[in-house]
Amino acid sequence: MKKLPEKLYENLSSRERFVATWEAIGREDENEAQKLQDTAPRHQFTGPDSVIRKSWTAIIAISLGIEADISGCVLTFQLAHHAGQTETAIASLKKMKKIDAMWRELLKEIGFSEAAIKAVRPKKHPLVEHLLTILKNHTPEPDDSLDAYFQEIRQMIPILHH
Repeated sequence: MKKLPEKLYENLSSRERFVATWEAIGREDENEAQKLQDTAPRHQFTGPDSVIRKSWTAIIAISLGIEADISGCVLTFQLAHHAGQTETAIASLKKMKKIDAMWRELLKEIGFSEAAIKAVRPKKHPLVEHLLTILKNHTPEPDDSLDAYFQEIRQMIPILHH
């Protein structure tokens, strides 16, 4: 990547720095990601910008939980399918798609590109990838319980409130 002027690093907002760091990781530019982290504003009482640090930790933890939820939907789908419980199997696939779509939308709202979204999420199991590909053109239905779940998730990410 082309070397950026030092003044640019000094003038980034917390949100811009947070997104730029994930973008650098997404394009596998570890040097730039480290530089963005190293040049984050420092506060006398803590160190790196607490909004960035807490958001970083939250995004990683939530991402692991989201992927576990998605994998749980796949397991439910498989068990229901093999048991001949078609309605349960279909409901599990719909829930999986909705969780995936809502998480992607939240990450886009933060400002992440497709590359940064891919970087922040753990590698999916091939079956999850396959089922999401099958459901690619399916528009998820509204789900009040998932809406409430994602409202709680939003509250856990400081960068969304800064």
